Amino acid sequence: MKPTFRITHDSTDITNKIADRLLSLSVTDEAGVTSDQFDLALDNRDGAIAIPETGAVLQVAMGYEGQTLYDMGRYTIDEVESSGMPRTLSLRGKAADMKASLKNQKKRNWEKTTLGKIVETIAAEHGMQAKVAEKYRAITIDHLDQTYESDMNILTRLAEQYGAVMKPAGGFLLFVERGVGVNADGQPLPTSSISIGDTLDWRASIHERQFYARVGAHWRDKRRSAVSYVYAGSGDPVMYVRHPHKSESDALAAAESKLRQLSRGRTSISLTVCGRPVLCAEMPILVSLADPIADGEWIIVRAAHRFDGGGLTSSIEAQRRDDIDAESDERAQASTQPGE
Repeated sequence: MKPTFRITHDSTDITNKIADRLLSLSVTDEAGVTSDQFDLALDNRDGAIAIPETGAVLQVAMGYEGQTLYDMGRYTIDEVESSGMPRTLSLRGKAADMKASLKNQKKRNWEKTTLGKIVETIAAEHGMQAKVAEKYRAITIDHLDQTYESDMNILTRLAEQYGAVMKPAGGFLLFVERGVGVNADGQPLPTSSISIGDTLDWRASIHERQFYARVGAHWRDKRRSAVSYVYAGSGDPVMYVRHPHKSESDALAAAESKLRQLSRGRTSISLTVCGRPVLCAEMPILVSLADPIADGEWIIVRAAHRFDGGGLTSSIEAQRRDDIDAESDERAQASTQPGE
């Protein structure tokens, strides 16, 4: 199969105009709030390419001839660079869904509402539709100050507190569980398999995790009408499991499970495979490389697709689901009090 691409500007296909000048085209999809980006490098040997204006929006697709190309998103050009030698024109941009208005600072208070209502209100204010995972919709927010803070920042803060991912995508404002991949419509992403025959190069590693000697979890003791804590392990430092539990035994089981998770090393993997533009951040992948560290299920945290003279390649970075959950807890631990 022969790889190909398509670039559209203002509904006009400009692929044929630049195809013989293309040096490289890359699109990078990041997990979470980090904006996706694209890079386009063109051979401007004769200086004949008209310099585009920043703010122009390009639609990018990649794939193979004879097949439906995969939509890689819309990007707003925010940097134009001319360099030499050889003479090259480079365009860079961020995902067009990342609206500038989300970064405007606001001063307001949220009172006696739910997490779902906050996300829905902010989405509507920016002309987007909210997609909130069921587990977050009814979480009660008694009081939340937004003091000279952007909507982007407060949503990111809430996402970190509750172990979620917040991201504008395809006209939607997603607020979904971290490590549970969904597309722009809020539908689960399918698991993609990667075998040794698909892989150009790879590297898997185990890193020492930040050490916690003890983990605490809480439950509401109805007899005492109070919140009570149990602990697994001993000593300091201590990590607290965020969410409440129904009973002392449930809380202890959760603390012990989290302590075991934190005792394991943090694993990561990076792979370069023959072009598979369907691979995206938050997608689960099943790796089979006949290697004890590499094999198993992973969650993509970064996917970069590159088209150049050598063809189409996809480079991904991924983590184990348990590691994503643990990192989410560690981030929340830094910003919340025990039991919040």
